[in-house]
Amino acid sequence: MACMSPCVQASQDEVCRVVSTRSSLRGTLSGNKNRKPVKFSCVGRISSVETTSRNRNRGAVGIHASSARSSTVEREKSSTGKYGGSKIDPTGFLEQIGSTSDSASSKEYELSVKTFAQFLRNRYKVLKELREKIVDYDLSLLEFASGYEIFGLHRHFRHRIEFVEWAPDPDGGRSSSIHWEPPPQEIFQWQHETPEKPKSLRIYECHVGISSKEPKISTFNEFTDNILPYIKESGYNAIQLFGIQEHCDYASAGYKVTGMFAVSSRFGKPEDFKRLVDVAHGLGLLVFLDVVHSYASPDTLNGLAAFDGGNDCYFHPGKRGHHKYWGTRMYNYNSYEVLRFLLSNLKWWVNEYHVDGFNFHSLASMLYTHNGFEKRTGGYDYFCNQYVDQDAQNYLILANEMLHTLNPNIITIAEDTTFYPGLCQPINKGGLGFDYAVSTQPAEMWAWLIRYGSDQHWIISQIVDTLTRQKSFGKMIAFTESHAQSITGGMSLSQALLSRSGLSSLDQRGIALLKIIRLVTFSLAGSAYMNFMGNEFGHPERVEFPRPGNKNSFAHACRQWDLINKNNPYSQLKTFDKALMELDNVFGILNKPSSEYVFVDDKNKVLGCTRGKLLFVLNFNSSCSYESLHIPVEEAGDYEMILDSDHQMFGGEGQLKGLPLSRMSSLERKNGTFQLELCLPSLSAQVYRLSRISKI
Repeated sequence: MACMSPCVQASQDEVCRVVSTRSSLRGTLSGNKNRKPVKFSCVGRISSVETTSRNRNRGAVGIHASSARSSTVEREKSSTGKYGGSKIDPTGFLEQIGSTSDSASSKEYELSVKTFAQFLRNRYKVLKELREKIVDYDLSLLEFASGYEIFGLHRHFRHRIEFVEWAPDPDGGRSSSIHWEPPPQEIFQWQHETPEKPKSLRIYECHVGISSKEPKISTFNEFTDNILPYIKESGYNAIQLFGIQEHCDYASAGYKVTGMFAVSSRFGKPEDFKRLVDVAHGLGLLVFLDVVHSYASPDTLNGLAAFDGGNDCYFHPGKRGHHKYWGTRMYNYNSYEVLRFLLSNLKWWVNEYHVDGFNFHSLASMLYTHNGFEKRTGGYDYFCNQYVDQDAQNYLILANEMLHTLNPNIITIAEDTTFYPGLCQPINKGGLGFDYAVSTQPAEMWAWLIRYGSDQHWIISQIVDTLTRQKSFGKMIAFTESHAQSITGGMSLSQALLSRSGLSSLDQRGIALLKIIRLVTFSLAGSAYMNFMGNEFGHPERVEFPRPGNKNSFAHACRQWDLINKNNPYSQLKTFDKALMELDNVFGILNKPSSEYVFVDDKNKVLGCTRGKLLFVLNFNSSCSYESLHIPVEEAGDYEMILDSDHQMFGGEGQLKGLPLSRMSSLERKNGTFQLELCLPSLSAQVYRLSRISKI
């Protein structure tokens, strides 16, 4: 049954008949407030059985309702807080963004800014009315987001079972499901507090099912015991899990969700996932979930699609209710119950499973009625025309407001390929309220350069421009490759290098390229860094989930962990990745503002930049080493080398062995800067720390 509640459900042998009238609790926001939800009660025995998704089980899987009300202290912020309230400037963030260099002087651009500003004012007006209606109905946004405590099947005293659902169905229906209710002795007891919010994020993106070295579906417990300690040892401080919410199609990698409140039964019991989160917290790792609130599975047997026998219970009717290219169902964010359902879903995962944040998947699909596939025009017209879904934007604002009210340390991440203006701006400045946005352009650039272009023809200034152009959008999460680059149809950067060179394993040139690609992305591109599971050591194969097209093979739905147990390029690349994480751990690089100083020499393919107190120098030239290279620096003093990508422990040639690691810059300015003389081998990078400033 499509229950919102993740609480105790009837067991398989208890088949319940629900008779309802075609009614809803609220309908749309303009609906009749006197409408009632479907409700019935019965008495019976509920078995303790293992979680699985079966037949028309669209709802959530969890434990008793009382445990859903976690010990999290729900604090309502004042109405003038950062995440909402009366003192809001709907266009405040526009003043910070400023104008673009290519069109700032044009009247068309100025007009588009004015049009967008008016759009933001109108959006805020609608949002204010929406929030007032929610408060009128439910007293507060947090109470509104507690739908999982009301809807669904709940056990009460004396074995009384009560079912409440928003499911218009004049004829009733029958459904059988298997649900999880652990006996009291098996209810999970939390052991660890949530780690403190780190100053900078080093995120390890992973999928439980493909985390084994064996071609099989791995489990929560295997991931907890084998992978979490490895992630901690590798220097990361957060994990981002995708494919956790229940989904019937394993080949979808978890992005066609059918059970919004359920953990995927393939990987184990809900208690096993709680143990995963708890152990991660004990290791100092935050846990983020990839959530799909931008669309839903079109599966009419197991998902919300056609839940009430029609097409528009939770979704838009007609063509708008279907994704233009993927065929997935599109939520109607103007519906009161859809808002309650989605907000309640977020609150449930925080309260019940203690997750620390969410990555909101594929926002372009929901922000625009064309699902983000239309070519972008200049200026701001693209973001405020007739194809923009204002209701979807207001949902995202409410989601951020609710989550940060529930827990101020929650981290929300926006995955939007269009970089909608204001994604990471505070709500009281007219933004959507996300903490971070995913920067996809660096990974797309590297994939294209490696697969289709020779590194001998790379233009360094263009690379720098791509890595830095998005910093005005707010805090960006940068990566050289995520699961999206490795998934079916793509390949990892390591695999692309092998394919281009015709080698069976990484050679010295390949590992040198991967190291400088990571270092320049790490130093320039974002305020946080993310890596997909296995790519830290240059996993040589793509990810491909079992499907009919590959005869349901698991051959590429696993990770070759054995590669790092030997002294080879893969283990050396992994050592280098750990050294990068340690740079941030010690010096807080990612938390420092993006470098304003960048030195680019396209002719010699040399790049220099600073971040915090560190100087990064990279040589992209594959045929030329520099024995006496002069790099301009901002401060005169002693510079100590703290990382050399050419070191032998990183798989390099160790050409600097025996040379002094500390160098002193010139005390005289040349062209307005001081000069630092370096020895820089081909395809290598060095990081220096200013250990002493010279007095001039």
